[in-house]
Amino acid sequence: MLICGFYPEYRMKNFRSPNTREMVDGHRKAKFTGLKNIRLGNLGVFIRNDQDREYLMGNVEKNAV
Repeated sequence: MLICGFYPEYRMKNFRSPNTREMVDGHRKAKFTGLKNIRLGNLGVFIRNDQDREYLMGNVEKNAV
């Protein structure tokens, strides 16, 4: 399963992109349901600095990114 960070375009510009904590939370919730092989995509959309990258790497498995 792939969870992609949303990037607002065209008619959806009034929506914001997810932040790193929201993506990690989505990953955890997907795992809790029993899904396996969950990956996070569009990292550049929600990782905005080194602290975001460190938080992500500390809270999901290496193979999720």
